[in-house]
Amino acid sequence: MRKYLLFLIPCFLFGSMACKEDDDIEPVLDDFLEVRTENAENIGAGQLTLKGKILSSGGTPVEKVGFAYWKQGSLSTRKTVEAELNTVDSTFVAQISDLSSFTTYAFEAFAEDAVSKEEGDILSAKTMVAAGVTLPEVKVLDATGVSFNGAVISGELVSDGSSEQTALTFSFWEDGFENMAENLVPEMEENIGTVELDELMPGRLYKFTLLGLNELGVAYSDTLSFTTNHMIYVDVDAEGAANGSTWENAFNSIGEAFEHAVAGTELWIAEGLYSEKNLPMVRNVDVYGGFSGTELTLEDRDWENNLTIIGRTKEDFDNNQSDDYTLFITKYKHKLEQSILDGVILQYGKSDQDGAGLRCHLGSPQIRNCTFRFNKAKNKGAATYFKNSNARLENCRFEDNSSQWAAAIRVYTKNSLIIKDCVFERNEVTKDGGAIHSKESFILANSVFKDNYAKGKGGAIYMDTNSCPEMLGENIFENNDSGDKKQVVNKSKKVCE
Repeated sequence: MRKYLLFLIPCFLFGSMACKEDDDIEPVLDDFLEVRTENAENIGAGQLTLKGKILSSGGTPVEKVGFAYWKQGSLSTRKTVEAELNTVDSTFVAQISDLSSFTTYAFEAFAEDAVSKEEGDILSAKTMVAAGVTLPEVKVLDATGVSFNGAVISGELVSDGSSEQTALTFSFWEDGFENMAENLVPEMEENIGTVELDELMPGRLYKFTLLGLNELGVAYSDTLSFTTNHMIYVDVDAEGAANGSTWENAFNSIGEAFEHAVAGTELWIAEGLYSEKNLPMVRNVDVYGGFSGTELTLEDRDWENNLTIIGRTKEDFDNNQSDDYTLFITKYKHKLEQSILDGVILQYGKSDQDGAGLRCHLGSPQIRNCTFRFNKAKNKGAATYFKNSNARLENCRFEDNSSQWAAAIRVYTKNSLIIKDCVFERNEVTKDGGAIHSKESFILANSVFKDNYAKGKGGAIYMDTNSCPEMLGENIFENNDSGDKKQVVNKSKKVCE
């Protein structure tokens, strides 16, 4: 009786719905579709078995289940695969067999119904190494086409270690800077990989090694090295690539070579006429002329017969008298900076001020085996003008230059000039100092002055100071005429011969 009454109480309190039989009760539907990424099983060399599970159906039939998978860190490799849902335990699996061995893959389960698509958490698993795979074998080959700023390095994949994932890369660095090594992927042709290097520094030692990478790790080749050339080639008649790397591929202009030059570079200039002006003399960039265009060393050149001429022809000079045409201008920043100018002829320069052949402020250039001829300046120093410089001129010729003062060399202030084994002929000025006009003393050794003329004072040299040049060795003064009939004279009218 007690049991019966207890049964009736809920029916009385909650109504007839509480007393229906189980078969008559309607099921409660899930609120949303929910899927879980379970795990990866049966992991092999290039395969995974992925497993997922439906946690709730969302009230409508599940239409599609499957997985998305990709190489970890590379969404661009993302693929999808569908699976079959097990309605008994709501699980689904997919066998993936297009994978790379020894590679980590990310994956997630997904499920779709008519309303939505849901994904599970992202998991990851790493495939195993394929049977028989070994480390690759690599060999570094050579550096070819070495120039002042480039080279081509090559290496060989001797064996890929039976792996489809083997890749090559070069490690490349300047000597002493291995911690700044670059990793360079080569262009491959069959089993040979090459990398073309550019924008290198001239005269530097570079090193490189080849790396072979697969799922087992990294294999290293031996390390090779090469030194970039410190020469930039210039030949007005060259017809090659015009990159300055060889005589065949020489730049056609000196100015273009200077644009690529850095400290430590040498410009090697073949014979010919280079009609250029305002060329820079810069620190530690040396200029050598007198090459035929085949030489391998400086000692091979013959600057006396292979004439490298910078400037103009007489016809061009005569037809362009209004042009300011200074040939070289120094770009030094202080007095101790040095460079060399050797084995060139500078002719038919013109300046509306000073220094038509070479205008030098600061620096300590060495000028050797050069000829300055037919240069003209409106003011001083038709051939050369020096201010605050420690220049050294050796075995040079100054011929047929003209200006108001100092047709060959104007020595202004704060200089320590040395002139040795030079020849001065037929230079002419309308005022003082037929060849040289100087405001301070300089060293003059074993030089010849002949047939120079000054309308004013000092047919050969006028010292605009009370001192005389410091003369060493045997200096010859012959037939140098002037208004005061003195060949070498100073401000005090003292003859300094």
